[in-house]
Amino acid sequence: MGIGTAAVLTLQEQWLKGETTSNEGRERTLKINEMIRAQPVRMDIGRARLFTESMEETDGENLQIRWAKALFHIAENIPVYIEPDYELVVGKITGSLGRFGLLFPENDGPSLLELEHADQRPSSSFLVTPEDFDVIEKEIYPYWADNSFAKSYVQALPEETRKLMFGEDKNNFSKQQFVISQTTTARSSTNFNFDIAELLHRGVRGYRDEAIARLEECKIDPARYVKEGAFWEASIIACDAFSALIRRYAEAAHATADAAVDPVRKAELQLIADNCDWLVENPARDFRTAIQLQWFQQIIARLEQNVGSSFGNGRMDQVLWPYYQKDLESGTLTRAEAKELFECYWLNISQIVTMPVSESSGRLFEAYAHFETVTIGGQTSEGKDATNDLSYLIIESKSGFPTHFPDLAARVHSRSPEKFLFACAETIKEGQGFPKLYNDEEIVPLYVQKGATMAEALDYAPAGCTEARIINRETYINGGAAMNLGAIVELTMNNGRLHRFGERQIGLETGDPRTFETFEEFFNAYRAQHEFVMRNACIQQSVGDVIKPTKLAAPLSSLFVGACRDAAADLNGYVPDSIREIFMGNVGYATLIDSVTAVKKVVYDDKAITMDELCDALDANFEGHEVIRQLLLNAPKYGNDDAYADEIGYLVDGVEADFLATHRGLHDEIITNRIVPVTIHVPAGMVVAATPDGRHSGDYLSEGTSASHGCEKSGPTAVLISNRNVKNAGAKERAARLLNIKLSPAGVAGDAGTRHLVDFIHTWCDLKLWHVQFNVINRETLVDAKAHPENYQDLMVRVAGYSAYFNDLSDRLKQEIIERAEVSL
Repeated sequence: MGIGTAAVLTLQEQWLKGETTSNEGRERTLKINEMIRAQPVRMDIGRARLFTESMEETDGENLQIRWAKALFHIAENIPVYIEPDYELVVGKITGSLGRFGLLFPENDGPSLLELEHADQRPSSSFLVTPEDFDVIEKEIYPYWADNSFAKSYVQALPEETRKLMFGEDKNNFSKQQFVISQTTTARSSTNFNFDIAELLHRGVRGYRDEAIARLEECKIDPARYVKEGAFWEASIIACDAFSALIRRYAEAAHATADAAVDPVRKAELQLIADNCDWLVENPARDFRTAIQLQWFQQIIARLEQNVGSSFGNGRMDQVLWPYYQKDLESGTLTRAEAKELFECYWLNISQIVTMPVSESSGRLFEAYAHFETVTIGGQTSEGKDATNDLSYLIIESKSGFPTHFPDLAARVHSRSPEKFLFACAETIKEGQGFPKLYNDEEIVPLYVQKGATMAEALDYAPAGCTEARIINRETYINGGAAMNLGAIVELTMNNGRLHRFGERQIGLETGDPRTFETFEEFFNAYRAQHEFVMRNACIQQSVGDVIKPTKLAAPLSSLFVGACRDAAADLNGYVPDSIREIFMGNVGYATLIDSVTAVKKVVYDDKAITMDELCDALDANFEGHEVIRQLLLNAPKYGNDDAYADEIGYLVDGVEADFLATHRGLHDEIITNRIVPVTIHVPAGMVVAATPDGRHSGDYLSEGTSASHGCEKSGPTAVLISNRNVKNAGAKERAARLLNIKLSPAGVAGDAGTRHLVDFIHTWCDLKLWHVQFNVINRETLVDAKAHPENYQDLMVRVAGYSAYFNDLSDRLKQEIIERAEVSL
């Protein structure tokens, strides 16, 4: 077995065999990528050390001002590095090339000592040198052990909620039980987008001038000054920090240019230095300064706070279009030069990876999950198709490029040009997992229903795994929780207990299911357990919302969001007159639907077995009960356009919709149902015993809104129809729903295969489903890569809302991806 055994190979599989196509024009970027990949993945503690120094010095001052001063201290002292021979877009978080992660002790204080053995983790491992760990242990940990957000958050949880999430140990602040998996403390913020167009138009000076004017204005009214003064004072300091960082890069570029021998490279470096000189205060003046300023904004924002797997890059084909068009017309930029600049930008992104401090959090986001989404296509705020030449150029820059950074998203609507859809389809067929697709026909009207204007909704930008954001208006950033739907099934079957935790009561006592005489009794018990878990998930979210603004701030990021400026309010707290949407995540969606369906069909409708027999089989993990397991496996399954299973799915989906329709967040925020498991379905499955769908104890749960592993029998279109059938479309308390489709390369081969894939995308769009993404790769390749990782260093696969190197995944997640159903169009 091996990569060559498949009848049809994707372009990625051909590259892995050495059958490369022309890389003309990529000599520079391929060399940079080679240099990056040659380095070990490391944690950089420079930001954490500088941040801690400043916070210790300013203890007792206003939190927003302290944070701004800390950002300035970092900007003035963080190592500045410019690669002397190749870089065109400059800006690093550390002093060399390579994949690095930043440490944010303000989030994870109690867990910092877990970093000593971070290089031994089964996935997302990284190097922390003994010298760096010594600094962590002696200088950073002592301050943050008792001052971090994580400790305050866990201590503030009601006992029932804390035990459900973290167990009996009151001093456990990081090791989760995976019944409710919180991400609140693993990151300062969920993913979001800035108004990059405004930054490019105003420059740093524009924001600083506004902050100075607003500060002077509010000083007139003492009450207003007390309310708003700190926000504007912190904004001014934060702008100074931004300018300071850019100025230091200008100085470094001048020095590097002076030392350069090659005249071509000297000229490049001098242009970079001149552009950085300009950007210290001023707005972008051309394409090169626009893309450089956007990157500077990305790194300064990362130095400020820990956003979940990075900030979105917004609608780059729209934002950069005026600069690109002007430079092409003036002859100061060629299309090839713009493409190379994009590739240099992508390589900068690839060097900043997310490194969860606690091993428990790392299991939620395997393989350095990253969501720095670049968005192309979609519609303008007037409702016209937005596709332009940059949309295609960005696709070209990603096509065949040997990195899975950045995450690329294409917005699709009913009038998307066929040329654009074919370009997306051809890139998907290459097998690297992008672009992922977002559906305007679902997302735009749903945003309007939630309070956005049509113009705002039409300008949404994907951010995160499969989420989206309204630029300048959407401000809720607290990380949400993921509920283990498989655990809810077990709680129902075991009267509120999970086998893994022995006799300890985890959920409600809803009765011994052996005594349930009707399906209604069973379903009511399930509903009670589901609502119990949802209630506690909502409780922990509100606790996070209370504690967070007392521990975290983001003065510069807040300044870049219009709603925050209007209210003079930090992103980490409540921002009035903005769109605020909390989410409750779900893990094991198909596992839950198939389990409830099997109970109804096999036990109550067909009476093929009794509930006693089902419970005995589950307790035995089906050992000695294979006949019963086969009955369960052959019950109707979600994902096959089966009316029986989909009707149960609609009821199950409605349980959450009904609950969320009558509950709100701390500040009356809408709470939405989100089905985006990232990689949580793997560790979440490990705590769940055998389930009535026929799944064995400890096996991973179903992922996203895909069918359960091995249960997708009727083709990919049936998966789409089931997705549409089970969705409570009349409820506005819903949001992102991740859908993975794994296609056989033979099924999309040639022009006919591309046409089939485009037709499938049309069907998905017509059905108004939120999201879809594809893995196009031969099973034989994945199996061989798992057995012989040394031969597949550059193999990329789609994991969740991101692609990753297959070798960076744990063995369990590798196997889960192998076992996802492969279908043909």
